[in-house]
Amino acid sequence: MTKTKLLLAAGMALASLMSAAQAQAATREVDIGMETFANRCVDQGGVFAADMPVLTCLVASVQVDCTFLDTHYAECSWPGIDNRVAVNRLIGMADASTLSGGGGSAGGKGGGIDLPDFPIKWK
Repeated sequence: MTKTKLLLAAGMALASLMSAAQAQAATREVDIGMETFANRCVDQGGVFAADMPVLTCLVASVQVDCTFLDTHYAECSWPGIDNRVAVNRLIGMADASTLSGGGGSAGGKGGGIDLPDFPIKWK
């Protein structure tokens, strides 16, 4: 009897965790035009809908909703993880600075290979 209750409790906990993971939504601010969003949606075989200022694209694996704050600036959201292939094809990849967490810029000091301090003799 105790074993049955334990298995039932574990099953309920696992089911609640799985449903909570699917309920989370990923979001990204993107610099994309409305027409570009619509064209990419259609090019991927998605179903496009416009309810201004929200444009929606439903592709085979995910629905992406973009609220356009300007003609070329949107806040997009979709269910699931941030880095989905279908989403990246639709709205583009996130900026490298947001992926790395740093605020570095291209050029300047940083990155590359640090050479050792001892002399290297080439033959």
